[in-house]
Amino acid sequence: MSDVEMVISLRQIYADALANNKVDAIVVWEPHCYNARQLLGDQAIRLPSSEIYRETFNFMAMKDFIKNNSES
Repeated sequence: MSDVEMVISLRQIYADALANNKVDAIVVWEPHCYNARQLLGDQAIRLPSSEIYRETFNFMAMKDFIKNNSES
């Protein structure tokens, strides 16, 4: 990690930054991944996210909603 400099940027410019050698790699999701692959063509290498990290989602609801809508 000491060799990595993390840069936070706007999603819209990720692919351009990669194509113009401003960054060496990007972490994006669709449709930005698709757009980057279109821009970079055969220069793009995609690493499946399952090999890099695990993503979790948490569902939240108000107690009253759960109480009154338990079937939902």
